[in-house]
Amino acid sequence: MMAKPLATIFVLTLLGNLRAEDPAPATSIITWQGSAFKDGDAFNVTATIGAKEVQLIWDGFAAPEFDFMDDRENPKVRRGYIFKDEPTVKAFRMIADQAEQCDAGYPMVIGQGVSTEVEVESPPGRTRRHLRYFGTTVEKLKVGKLEEIPWDLKKALVDSKVEEEVPPDSKFSQGLRIFADQLDAYRIAFDALSKACENADELPMTELEKLLSPLSLENCRRIYGSAVREPEAIRKSLPLFQSILAACFTPSNRALLCGEGKGSAGSLLNIGVCRSEQGVSFPMLKMDVEVPDYRVRMFSYEEEAFLLHFILGRRSWESWDACEAFHLVPSREGKLQIQKSERYGEREDSIPDSPEINRRLDYLNERNICGALLGLPDAQPGKDIAMVQIFAIGINGKNPDQAKVDFLLDGKEKVLEVSRAHGEWKPGKLWNKRDYYLIDGVFHNDADFRPKGR
Repeated sequence: MMAKPLATIFVLTLLGNLRAEDPAPATSIITWQGSAFKDGDAFNVTATIGAKEVQLIWDGFAAPEFDFMDDRENPKVRRGYIFKDEPTVKAFRMIADQAEQCDAGYPMVIGQGVSTEVEVESPPGRTRRHLRYFGTTVEKLKVGKLEEIPWDLKKALVDSKVEEEVPPDSKFSQGLRIFADQLDAYRIAFDALSKACENADELPMTELEKLLSPLSLENCRRIYGSAVREPEAIRKSLPLFQSILAACFTPSNRALLCGEGKGSAGSLLNIGVCRSEQGVSFPMLKMDVEVPDYRVRMFSYEEEAFLLHFILGRRSWESWDACEAFHLVPSREGKLQIQKSERYGEREDSIPDSPEINRRLDYLNERNICGALLGLPDAQPGKDIAMVQIFAIGINGKNPDQAKVDFLLDGKEKVLEVSRAHGEWKPGKLWNKRDYYLIDGVFHNDADFRPKGR
């Protein structure tokens, strides 16, 4: 791997072009290493980010895809690229500076395939950040984007006729710039909220509204193309999910998701994964769930992560994914609080508690963050406002009139059956998760549906 010699040559070249009184520009480095059998046997990618250009080296498998069982001995290709347009260079630097936003936590998935390790040094001398990815779930959009950059690069450049200098209008450059803008919006909102908390000011709603808004399918495709591989299947399923959720939030059914006596005025609805009847899984996207005299605001994984990171005072939780370890829920008194996730298991890590964390929670409660996001400033969380955590909502591919919702209710994981008759969806039986997926003594995964009558 030639990253260090190339970086040295690049820095010396830049230094030769500077006037004596100019300080040496900082150089950031991002490396991606993809492995199936040993370090870097799938690919090694290095981006050396200077003041005015980025040198990027692709070194890896030559075929369009990497079959970890067969391609170990197949030909590899090594190519170098230069990005010189200022917006793309700025985007690379922003990604390097904000890479901690893309921390997946410790990879828990075990299986076969290509794992990716990313090392970031920005600026020079700072402790290297080491990010590891394998089996990234679809709701982790920013994590998936950083992990997928080598694959996007290969698809856009290695298999095309792009020359050494990459034009600013290339698909790869455009996607990178939009992704960097997303990271910057997070940074701006995080800093604005931290400052408002420090000064006991009002919530910075302009910055928060820009960040805490679910993506449309079109915008998600522009930024995170790899997360929406079958857009037409997704487009067709969105109205179905809207109808299912609207049926669940009608007054007679609301308690099934929100709990008794909760969410009378509106709900913040957090959905992890949607599964269409075609078997396509995708993250929560913008949906207009319309219920008369009731407000439903979509609140994605990324948005919950933002608030958790703000409360914890850090953008990554010591190699654990904050959204896997904790959830934001209202207490019985209607105060926002951190709750340990049932999915986190029996780890020793307890719910964090410190004067600073409590101060940030108090600030969000005093300013009624839940009511502000719903446009109901006088509504009380817990009673008037529910926070509904849905892990997955899916339609049965074998029976498109059957759907289910895997969600959290009062700290316990539940499954709600939903069925369609005469064109209308109606909630049915509410199960404990364990009971729903235990069929004839065998546990099934959460993509499976329980057979009717069993």
